[in-house]
This record gives sequence, structure tokens and C-alpha cells, in this order.
Amino acid sequence: MKRDSKQVRAVFLAALMVLSVFGGAIAFAGGAAAADTSYGIQAGSVTPNDVNNTSYTTQVSYEFKNLSNDGGTDDLYVTFDQGAQISNINGVNVTATPQGGNQTSLSTSNSGTTSNAGSGTNNQLHIQVSPDSSQLSSSNNTVTVNANLTVDYSSVTSNQTLGVNASVTDSNGPNLNSTQIDSVSVTAVSSNTGGNQTQADGYITGQVEDSNGDPVSNANVSIINNGTTVENITTDSTGTFDPSRVAVTPGDYTVRVEQFGYSTYAQTKTVNSGDTVSFPVTLNFQLSADTLEVKHVDGDTTTGNSSTLLGNGESDNTATYAAILSNSSVEDPNTRLNNSSFTHDVTVDISGLGDLVDNGSVDTTTTVTTENRGDIDGDDYSESYALFDVTADNATPTSLSQPLTQENITASDATANISDSGAYVQYVLEGGESITGEVRNTQGEPVSGATVWAVYDGSSNASQAFAQQTFVNDAGETFLVDQTDDDGAYTIPGLAGDDTDVTLYAVADGYNGINLTTSTVNDYVAAQEAEQTAGAGSVTENHDIVVRPTEVTLDYRVSLGVEDADGNYTNVTRMPTSSERDVQVQLEVKDQNDPASEYELIEDSDLVSQSTVNFTYSGATGVGSVAENPLTVNTTETTAFESTRSTGNVTVTANVENDNETVFNDSVDIEVYGVGEITGQVINDDSPADNLPNANVTLYRVLNNGTEVELRATQTGPQGSYSFTNVETGSKYRVTASYTGASGNTSTGYTDVNKTSGGTSNADVVVVGVQPTQPDNGSGNGDFQQVLETVDAYNNGNASFQDVLNAVEQYNNS
Repeated sequence: MKRDSKQVRAVFLAALMVLSVFGGAIAFAGGAAAADTSYGIQAGSVTPNDVNNTSYTTQVSYEFKNLSNDGGTDDLYVTFDQGAQISNINGVNVTATPQGGNQTSLSTSNSGTTSNAGSGTNNQLHIQVSPDSSQLSSSNNTVTVNANLTVDYSSVTSNQTLGVNASVTDSNGPNLNSTQIDSVSVTAVSSNTGGNQTQADGYITGQVEDSNGDPVSNANVSIINNGTTVENITTDSTGTFDPSRVAVTPGDYTVRVEQFGYSTYAQTKTVNSGDTVSFPVTLNFQLSADTLEVKHVDGDTTTGNSSTLLGNGESDNTATYAAILSNSSVEDPNTRLNNSSFTHDVTVDISGLGDLVDNGSVDTTTTVTTENRGDIDGDDYSESYALFDVTADNATPTSLSQPLTQENITASDATANISDSGAYVQYVLEGGESITGEVRNTQGEPVSGATVWAVYDGSSNASQAFAQQTFVNDAGETFLVDQTDDDGAYTIPGLAGDDTDVTLYAVADGYNGINLTTSTVNDYVAAQEAEQTAGAGSVTENHDIVVRPTEVTLDYRVSLGVEDADGNYTNVTRMPTSSERDVQVQLEVKDQNDPASEYELIEDSDLVSQSTVNFTYSGATGVGSVAENPLTVNTTETTAFESTRSTGNVTVTANVENDNETVFNDSVDIEVYGVGEITGQVINDDSPADNLPNANVTLYRVLNNGTEVELRATQTGPQGSYSFTNVETGSKYRVTASYTGASGNTSTGYTDVNKTSGGTSNADVVVVGVQPTQPDNGSGNGDFQQVLETVDAYNNGNASFQDVLNAVEQYNNS
């Protein structure tokens, strides 16, 4: 009985044999490879790597993977950072070890040359090799480069660490970018009188502080030997000069430290061989104060140069001020120092009826000493200052002729001849007059809950908060301020003086359309009206205030997010063609005309119930669009971005517009990439055309630097086929396969695929050296092994072609 399947294989085998005779050796599957397909600089070293700035015999070595064996010229480099010079090449040796093979020495087309790299001089070693298959049987190999060099470090004038890098330019493979294999620490030394260099084995280090024990940074440190400055360095943020220590030859050294605003330090010490000599440095602050300021203090920082006190004659009714001494050069950006320790006496005087708290006595003149140091004015810089209190114990309705009286504060320092007279205190009286009226809107309707307050003309602070906090009498009752009742009525009590000019201010929700944020009111208000007091005990009636409702102008805050591959919302994502990703829109809204209005989600806002969002696109055209456009948003809404079959980068913008045609928006960036399929069969080259089931197949992305990134793995099916779907286009891929044959040995192979477009790319993989499984010959007399042996005999010249045909015929008839 004839077996068609065996006949096909046998005929195919014979055809292969004939082609190999007449057409030469045929590469059945072009891309066979060993198991190790990695690339890159693997390891390296430089010895010695701790030197001074003289010449050293230096050994450099490094390893890398998979040099091609095509016979082309390959360039191998070793590059030192600027400062090192290769003065002589003593020897170069390049060896290669194929995977599973023996090490072989690669002949070099030169013994190595030097060149300039970057801004360096003779700092690069260049070696050329041209291995072919006779030198290097496999392209799966480990190459070791060894070079014996004389390296001169004399150009390094201060302590430095120099990097040493290796790189490879392969004639038929991925180039290996410059990679640091080691570094060399170079210590600078000094020359003696005779010009001979002495080993620098002594060290100098130091710490610079001011008289308060604080570190002094950026101080200039000069290290001087025999009148010659051998090193100039600056202190770091901790006051240390050269934390890695300064190496010097034995001798006497003077350390000189200078910094603006401080005394100069200089001291000489002897440095012996092997010693580490420390210079603890204290610099005394030498600047004098040239500026004196008086500022009002609230809590722990200044708040301007004035305050307001109720004129109630109470000594415990006080306001705190600070007399601040500084030097203008200290805070100059070019000479800034975080030190201003002055101890001057400052005389403070308050004019008229104002009083100072001075040991419990009433005195309009006192002397303070600037004993504190810190950031009292909030400029992130320490000043010297003294605190003092101004009291109202001499300010009473009897002594104050006006309801608002200003008393100036003058400070002077006779020693430094500086002064300041810009500060003052205001005393306010509580009188028996009042103003009444109603607050109504333009429809004549009462406005309840409105706050109305009166401010005397000339007051340094007219804000509502200041009025409510300051104008409180001894009973704890607020005056000059009131709130309207349900009928819109108000009464402003506590006014004083005859024919005194005041200004009435009102605030009410929904009516605050007057912008006074740049004035002493510092707020939006509903009304601002002038009035005049009528005299002691009188009531000014019927001062009605009309307020206008503010128009609501919506201010939106748009948040747009797009779903990434992990299901999270982000502003940048990638997605395949012909797919969709969720897009989420969130709107927050507030009223531009209402300073009290704050952003809140649209579903929580009373300003608007819903808004329309329009989507626009920029970048690549035709790559996709949002499914619902425009989109009505009354809560956080989700729609979808649907990609087409086109690829590219697109920016999607969500836009919402208010009634003033102001547009608010947010954007996301989406990259749409193509996808396709890579399919193929895993084939045994030793058993013609036999596909291998259950082979392990792995897909890698090959980066531009030759690095392989594993993506997915699978196994071949019963027919030896595999498939990878949804593979991104625009990249190079490598498909590797491994198969364990009848002998138990595992064989491998690979093929490369440039995936430039969608659709299906065929990529068969041939594995090398699989031991075939013996076929079942049935009960016939034919022996397939006999066919194989006859083919081998023919290839070796020990059998004729007719012998092969006879063996095939005998097998087919079995």
C-alpha cells in the first residue's frame, strides 16, 4: 500500500538534496539564532581608579554581546571624560567566545589609535576588528576588550571624578550607545619648588559659622602655601568648605575666609603627611544698621504701620508694634545674608494723647533694645527687632475732641542716626448718636440679613471685618455695625461728633456688585453712601439704602479625562484603531460677580442646572471623534471617543461658553495607533517541511537601541502554527521559538518582522538541530532512516542519485 504523506516528504527531501547540489547551500529559514539574543555593554572596569593628577599605567576592560561575523569593520571605543589624556597605547587584546564554544582572539586592523572626543584631547581609544565566520563561528557571542594604556591626568587641577565610557559601532548589527563602565577619582596635588610633584597625602577641611553658631554659606575660602593660593573654594549650605576634603602636600598652610558683612578670618597651621587638619572658623558680623522701621504687629508678623484702638481710657486696651533694625545691603539679592544681629537702643515717642506701655507707667517716650532676631515682617529673612505696646489709657471721650483721632509714632536711633515717623495709631470714640434706615432692592422689597456699617472719613481700615472686630465696647457690644431685620431695617449706634462725615457701606448676598477690593474696604459691596452726624445724642433717621441685584456671570472650571488601558482617567492615552475609550466631563461653576461664590459641581449649584459642552479637535484629522457632540452636562457625564482606521495624534478639547461668550475648556491628548496580526509556523530544518506542534513562541518589540522587550508568549497548535493579534504597527518585532525534540535537547530560532502596516504579516520560524522523531513505517519493508542515510551518503559522494531514488521508491512502496 502506498502512503501519500510519506511520498510527499520523501520527494520534498530529494528536491532539497538536488537544490543543495546545484544551487549551493540554501538558508531554509534565514533567521536561525542561539538562545541568547541580548545586546548591550555588559560590564567594565578601570584600574587604578583612584589617582592623583599624574600619569598612570591603566588597565581598561569591558564586555558586550553579539558582535556580527560578516567580515565588515566594527569600531570599538573607550572614552575618558575631559581632563584625562591617553599618552600611550601599551597593548590591545580583543577576544570573542561563541555561545557554547571556545574563546578566540580577534585580529585587529590596527593596534588602537587615539582621538579627541567632545571637548577633550586624546581622550578616546579607537579599536577596529573585522571578524568573519572563520574567526567567529556564531553571531551569538560575548566579546571582551582589554587595553593597557598610559593615561595622563595632569590637566585635572582640582578634585574631580571622571567617567569612562564604552561604545560599539557594529557593521551589521545594532550599535551600542555610549555607556559608563567605571569612573576615576582624581585628586589634585601641588608642585614643589624644584618642579617635582610630591604625593598629596595631607588634607584640609573646615566649618564656617557666625557668632550665633549658624553656618555661613557661600563664603570664599583661600588655601595659601608659601604665598601662593593653591585652592579657592566656597562653603556649602552647612558652612563646610569642600566636604570631600582638600588634598595638599605637607607644609604650612594659611586658610583665609571672607564673606560680605563679616570680619575676615585667617589662620596658619602645619599639615604633615597623612594628617587631616581642621579649621573651625567663626566670623563676626560687622555691618551696622542703616534702616529703622516701625510696624504694627498682629500675632507674629507685621500688618502695616497703623492700628485702631477704642478710646476707652483702658491701659489693657493695647496694640503691639515693632521697631525693626536692618541693613539694606543684607537683603540685596547680590549680597543677601541671613543675619542682621543688631543691639542698638531705639527711642520711641508718640505724639499728643497716645501712650506707651512702659513698666506700667504712662509715658509718651520710651527706649527699647533690639534684643529679638527673626522674620518679623514675613519676607523669609531674619531681622533684629523690639516689640512695644501702645495703649488707650490716656484716650477718653473727654480728651479726644474728635471721634477719630490719629497719633503719630516716631522712632529714632541716635547712634546710627536713623529714624522712622511713618507709623501711627487711631483712637475711635463710642458716642451716643445713631443712624437708622432700611435696605431695599430696586423693586422696593426689603432686604433682610444685610450688614451695614459706618466708617469715619480718614480711617485707615474700612473693611467690614475690621469694624466688627474693633468697634466693641466694654460690655462686649458692637457699635458702628448692624444687620437688617426681616423688614430690612437697621440702626447704626455709637456715632460721635458734630457734623462728622461718615460713609455707610452695605453687603447683601446677591447684591454685591460694587468692586472696592482695591480700597481700604477690600471687598465687593452692595452700597456705598455718604452721611453726616447730627450732634450729641441725636438720631439721623430714614437713611434708606437701595441695592441692585448683581447679574450672574458664570465662571466654569472644566475637567476632561480619557480612559487609559487600565481603566483610569488621565489627560494622555494611547488606543488602537477601530476601538473606543470612555471620555469623562466634569463641570464646576461659580458667579464671577459674587466674591463669596466658590466653585461647586454643576449638580450641586443653584446658579445653573445644565450646560452644553462642544468638543473640538486639533492635530491629525480623521482619526476619531466623540460619540455625543454636543454633550449636555448636568452631572459628571461619560461619553466615548471612537477611533477610526486612521492613525495619528489628536487633541480633544471640551468647550463650554457663558452668556458673555467667554469660553472655558480642558483638553486630552490621544494617540491612535494601528494594529495587525503576526502569524506563522515553527519549522524543523532537519526534517523537511515538518511543522512543530507545542513549540514555545515569544513576541518581542525591538527598540531603536537593540533592546528587546517581551510582549506575549504562546504555543504552536497541532499543525505547528501560531498567531499574535492586536500587534501595534510602526515597530520592529522579533519572534523567537524553542522546541524540545526526541533527544530531549531544546533548539531555538528567531525571525524579525518590520510591522509597518495593519493586516497579517507572515513570519515562519526555523529551529535548528531538532532530532526527528522516527516515523511509524507500518508493516512494510521500507525504512525511512535508510532514506536519510542514503541522502547523507549522496551528499558525501558515497552514493549516486539513483541510489537515493531507489531508497525513496522502496520506502513509498512499504
